Amino acid sequence: MRCYNCGFDAEGAVCPSCGAPLATYRDIMTLSGVYYNDGLDRAQSRDLTGAIRALTMCLKLDKNNISARNLLGLIFYETGETVQAITQWVVSRNLQPEENPVDTYLDELRNRPGNLDRMNRAIKKYNFALRSARKGHLDAARIQLKKSLQLNPKLLKARQLLALLYIRRKDYARARYELAECQKIDIASDKTVRYLKEIDRVVREKNALREEEEQNRKGGRQQAVAYRSGNDTIIQPARSFGTGGALSIISVVLGLVLGILVTMFLVVPGRTRSAQMESNERIAAISEESDSKAARLAEYERQVGELEQQMQTLSGRLEAYEGKNTSTGNMEGLMRAVALVMSGQKDIGALASALENVTEEDVDRTQNPGYRTMFDALVGAVGKDLSQFYTTQGVNAVRDGNYQEAVRRYALAVQYNREDEDALYNLAEAVRLSGDNERAKLLYDSVVTLFPGTRRAQDAQVRIVELNN
Repeated sequence: MRCYNCGFDAEGAVCPSCGAPLATYRDIMTLSGVYYNDGLDRAQSRDLTGAIRALTMCLKLDKNNISARNLLGLIFYETGETVQAITQWVVSRNLQPEENPVDTYLDELRNRPGNLDRMNRAIKKYNFALRSARKGHLDAARIQLKKSLQLNPKLLKARQLLALLYIRRKDYARARYELAECQKIDIASDKTVRYLKEIDRVVREKNALREEEEQNRKGGRQQAVAYRSGNDTIIQPARSFGTGGALSIISVVLGLVLGILVTMFLVVPGRTRSAQMESNERIAAISEESDSKAARLAEYERQVGELEQQMQTLSGRLEAYEGKNTSTGNMEGLMRAVALVMSGQKDIGALASALENVTEEDVDRTQNPGYRTMFDALVGAVGKDLSQFYTTQGVNAVRDGNYQEAVRRYALAVQYNREDEDALYNLAEAVRLSGDNERAKLLYDSVVTLFPGTRRAQDAQVRIVELNN
């Protein structure tokens, strides 16, 4: 076992090289391996939800477990979570650049660029469907979810949402089919199991109600009466009438009279009433159609009013942002930089060129967690190299007397490595030289607060005293 402190291969409870205790560390590594094995077993049995939980615990205990990180990326890719899969693979590649199986996965994505674009469009359609469902536009949500699943049939959360919409529509057969497809991807997903239980509960209640109604109908029927006469058993209806000859003749006569009366007083008036009812139904249908059209017209007028308000709001926002680059456009530079890192290129100049206009404010302004994840992964991979590159450019700008450009370059250096006190101090110096003393004081104070006891903190305190005097 390799010592976590000095890297020496040690077998006992204490490292013979540096004396670091290894008993607890060995237990942590063993427990991490147990979680990895559990996640692997669950993944092989298609229990992807349980596998994600186990592998996440494994990485919390040992973030350098490359096998666990690669497997977690594969599981995310299997469930349609492409951004999270790429994030895990990029981190894995930076932890182990050589002889890493993740190169095969990334090469496959690079060789099939249309596949990545197709998954991206599927995610966008899912997000649109989710917003439509929350607003109550369920038909539009179902249409977008079907298009999303055509682009990426393995997008688990889209199929689960479609099943939920079918349940809301009481179309339990289609909902059960979609959930069965979900189980082919992840057999133990919590949402899938919960939706199936809800369908089973509703179906059981309907069957129980149907059986109760059937029993009530059977219970209302007249039962036959059975009695014994000597050695014979005689069965006859509960209500019976004598069938003597005189009674039969009387019954026939009464039947004829009743038939005539029914014809005179029931059949003819019934036909008249039927004709009147048909006329009334036609009038009611016409009236209902008129009311429906009036309701739709009122709804359209309301929607037109809302759209006019939205147009006014958007017009105001357009005037405020007119002539400026949008944060979404800047995200193209972030995507190019991620593509360069994934391709294995080490040209920091090319990365800096792609990220020229990308700031953390732009990333947060998009409100897209995928962009934030990619930005953090990129900073973790090449942040220090980018910070050193922009620091060099800032030095050149100060040497040329271009202090505004130096401020911009040093700000980028701080953005990509916030743990570098030199970069933050150089930014404060450039701001001071540009003439903005108040902002320079704030930056010097940040150096003192974030890096107490360092040489740069002492230099910053001296600068603060100079500016105050």
